[in-house]
Amino acid sequence: MTTTRIIHHLDHVVRRIDAEMHRRVPPFDEDRVGPLGSLILTHLARIAPAPAQRLVEQMGRDASQMTRLINRLENKGMLVRSVSTEDRRVRQLDLTEKGRLHVGRLDAIMSEIIDEIMEPLTHCEKELFDRLLSRINETELEKPAKVPVPS
Repeated sequence: MTTTRIIHHLDHVVRRIDAEMHRRVPPFDEDRVGPLGSLILTHLARIAPAPAQRLVEQMGRDASQMTRLINRLENKGMLVRSVSTEDRRVRQLDLTEKGRLHVGRLDAIMSEIIDEIMEPLTHCEKELFDRLLSRINETELEKPAKVPVPS
């Protein structure tokens, strides 16, 4: 299998997920968090509580863009900032109950979409796919953090 073919397949799956998320999420997004705001909340749910800088670095986004989005999410009651107990100069981010509820809904929708996409696979193929993705992600975690890319 060539790299180009893998890229094509990955791109197709990602576009299917993205299209389905855009179709299914708006009905419950009363707070108008939007796709990028939802991505921030979902990522924060996996690392919280965490310094804002860590979230910026891991998401590979421009710091000023992230600051504006974090401010917006805080104003909507989705996340809170607090002073780090380890370093008073550092601001920690965490989800509020409202933010956790939003992420829970997103996760449920994403699970439905992934189940639909993977429906043609056997149980063994799904387990193998999971192991392969885990291996790729573990390798990625061992690499040094990348410099944020301006958007």
